[in-house]
Amino acid sequence: MQNEVVPAARLGRYKGLPVMKRAIEPTESQIDEAMRALRYKESVWTDESGPAARSDWAMLDFAGFFPGGVPIPDSEAKGVEVTLGQGKMLPGVEDAICGHRAGETFDIPVTYPETFPLHSLAGRRVKFTITLHRVKRRRMPAADDGFAQRHGCRNMAELRKKLEQQELEKNKSIETRRIETLLLAQAGAEMQVDFPAGYLAEKAEQRVSAMEKDLIAGGQQPSVYYRLTGHDRAWHLQHAALEIEVDWRRRLAVQEIAKGEQLVVSDAEIDAELVRVSQGRANTKALKRETIAAALLTRKVQQLLAANAIYTE
Repeated sequence: MQNEVVPAARLGRYKGLPVMKRAIEPTESQIDEAMRALRYKESVWTDESGPAARSDWAMLDFAGFFPGGVPIPDSEAKGVEVTLGQGKMLPGVEDAICGHRAGETFDIPVTYPETFPLHSLAGRRVKFTITLHRVKRRRMPAADDGFAQRHGCRNMAELRKKLEQQELEKNKSIETRRIETLLLAQAGAEMQVDFPAGYLAEKAEQRVSAMEKDLIAGGQQPSVYYRLTGHDRAWHLQHAALEIEVDWRRRLAVQEIAKGEQLVVSDAEIDAELVRVSQGRANTKALKRETIAAALLTRKVQQLLAANAIYTE
């Protein structure tokens, strides 16, 4: 909040805030997905002699032709690598490749999109000749006891139980963060905050203007962006003002609750957190003590709110 006009604020209710708990027990489909993800990590690409399918890797040559066999300028390429189904090629091309085998050469009809950048091709129906050189498919290991044993379990039932516990811990962490974020927002909403006249509108104008400058720098006109998003400039100003107010209320709630509850962050806590967050990071210079301290203080306030909330299942 340095170099900012800090609005005057008075705490409202922050203990006994109502919040609804969500179920955290993992579903069967969640455990199935965790098992699939674990097998996917051990999957390998192998050559496929059968028909190509979506998600397969393919290496191919292609060339485009107008009706009558006239080549389309600059439409030929060799040794192209593509994962079928990702939509990197013209619409319909990747789906048309599916079903063909490595070694085949075949023709497929293609209609260029009406919005195609080259106007001479936009909307035109042409033909592409494809030579499919190679197809690979990602194959996952069998879900058997051998796979379970490689992951420290006696059998698949034990591995599934292990994954269930991991998913439970993950759900618990996500639910805790959701509740703490919600409670801090509620505490901010309960505050009385006196924003200077015109403050929110001024900050919103600065934010939207900065966004428009970024759009122009990237080659897009703000008017086009507004039309594509379906929201005009007035909507963006109103939305920005609301975001700025909510952000301020959260920050002020942390500040005032910490002051009232005498919550502080020690140097030892900052040092320990710096060690934790720096693990595995090549560049730790961006980690500032004041940023870490602010995050730890926010966490302490959120934990206090959660400990004093009124829960319903």
